[in-house]
Amino acid sequence: MVKQVTKILSPSTQCNLQKYVQKLSKAGHIAISIGFLQRDRIQFLTRINEEAKIQRSAEADMLGKAKVMGYNKLEEARTKRGKKEAAKAAKR
Repeated sequence: MVKQVTKILSPSTQCNLQKYVQKLSKAGHIAISIGFLQRDRIQFLTRINEEAKIQRSAEADMLGKAKVMGYNKLEEARTKRGKKEAAKAAKR
């Protein structure tokens, strides 16, 4: 139909109409592309959110208590523990 209408129009009007149709076509392509990108982004965020829900629902199990210490304090603790064990062994 556009081709039939363009035959009736003058050459300058045909050129303007062709530019307008190209502009509309490009706008349509951009709109569709943006829609696809937004859908992909939403799917990505939904997947991340589902993983976060699983992590939040999992309970943390306490295996024991620990203390962070440097090497010097670790050596002191070992010697104290060795003395306590020796004292226990001596009592038996």
